[in-house]
Amino acid sequence: MLTNVDTGLVGFTGFDPLASQTLGAIATMLEHGVPIVFAYISAAHENANGAFGPGQAEYVAKLKSYDKAFGQFFARLKADGIDQSNTLFVFTPDEGDHFAGGPPSPATCDGVNTPCTYSQIGELDINLNGLVQTAYAPQIPPDFSIHFDDAPTVYLKGQPDRTDPAVRQLEKVCGQLTATNPYTGKTDHLTAALADPVEEQLLHMVTADPARTPTFTLFGDQRVPVITPATSDSDLWRRPR
Repeated sequence: MLTNVDTGLVGFTGFDPLASQTLGAIATMLEHGVPIVFAYISAAHENANGAFGPGQAEYVAKLKSYDKAFGQFFARLKADGIDQSNTLFVFTPDEGDHFAGGPPSPATCDGVNTPCTYSQIGELDINLNGLVQTAYAPQIPPDFSIHFDDAPTVYLKGQPDRTDPAVRQLEKVCGQLTATNPYTGKTDHLTAALADPVEEQLLHMVTADPARTPTFTLFGDQRVPVITPATSDSDLWRRPR
């Protein structure tokens, strides 16, 4: 039976589990002899209505609850005879999320003595299809689709070879894309890196099914975390999260 480390809530909680929920499940499995456990904890900055910013009262409170959950987790395992002397604990970030938003108010807030608030906050989405069409004009870009994320995978229709001129041209265009950041008013370069199937193989992104191998993968600039095929009146726009 899975039990949270703090509230005693039983069972799986679905997507975006809190630290207490995930750590309770991990502890339960370790206590029952499961030797290797992989698990996920939702980002502390996420909330049901969007996102928290640095120093925001709700964010500070959630971080404190996460600290408490980890303390209870390690204390519970130690009582079971499970600790760093016989168990390796590994923690990694999922997507390396970072703050996206405008300046805090008041400007002197620190989140400790004075809470921060934000009038502009949330991730920025890129209309990749629209930007590519504009860059190609008056020509028509090749037919492609994407699996959207902060590092979207791009698939050209017909799966041409990585050396195909149409592939190379689209990679070149994507590598030079820019858009105006609505938070700063500055022009941001949107692409940090590109990977074709050779590098995707090194990144363990190539499976036994050739149809699933992306033509290339675009790693977006960290200031613009999500690249989407959706359309919009603007090239870059805000999506609260």
